[in-house]
Amino acid sequence: MPPIRKAKTGETSGQTQPQSFLTAPTQNEEALIIPNGANNDLNKWSPSVLVDFLKLNQARRFLDDEDIEIIRKNRNAGFDFLRMTKKDLFEPPYNLLDGVAKRIEQLIKALARRQGTFLPTTTDV
Repeated sequence: MPPIRKAKTGETSGQTQPQSFLTAPTQNEEALIIPNGANNDLNKWSPSVLVDFLKLNQARRFLDDEDIEIIRKNRNAGFDFLRMTKKDLFEPPYNLLDGVAKRIEQLIKALARRQGTFLPTTTDV
C-alpha cells in the first residue's frame, strides 16, 4: 500500500466532512481520501464508513448527494462495494446514470488496486 499523508478535512454541499487522510497516488492515479479510523481491510468497512469515504471523494468524482444516498439506502458495506461493477450500478436497485456508474466503478478499482484486491471480470453495459 502506498505511503499515507494527512489531509485537511474538506466540505461538500455545505456539510462538514468526516476526518480523513489522503493516500498518496500511484503513477497516473489521483489520490483517494480515506476516513480516519477506517480499517485497512476494505472488506471490513461498515456502511457508514463507506458513506464517509464517498462523501470525502464526492467533489473529486463529481458525485451528487443523491448518488451517495442511493448507495447508503442499499446498506452497502466495503465488502459489497468492492464487488460492484458498472453494470450493477447502472441497473436496479441503483439505476445510476452511466457517467456516475463509470466514475464509481473507477473509484472501486482504485480502492482495490491500493489493497491488492482481485476484482471479478465483467462485461460493460
